[in-house]
Amino acid sequence: MEGDHFVDLNKMLAILAPPEQHPQSRYQTMTERRPMHLTAVFQKVPEGYTGFVEELPGANTQGETLEEARKNLREAVELVLEANRALAEQSLIGQDVLREPF
Repeated sequence: MEGDHFVDLNKMLAILAPPEQHPQSRYQTMTERRPMHLTAVFQKVPEGYTGFVEELPGANTQGETLEEARKNLREAVELVLEANRALAEQSLIGQDVLREPF
């Protein structure tokens, strides 16, 4: 369908946490499974395009062209994931938790 654009979450996670920064088994676990796909939605507006990811609140952007909006949306997804990770880590300081790939 025109306007649909998928973001591969595993690729985004690999960008945010490259394999050399965590145990190899964790990276293999993430990539051996079927990739999760997110749905990017773009809308033509007088100023260009707006876009957001249906499954990830806060991941939204705009651009003068569709390509610029796509590029900006990838960056927005990275920023949302980084911010969410930092907030979670901060809220769990001093707590006994178990972290594992999901």
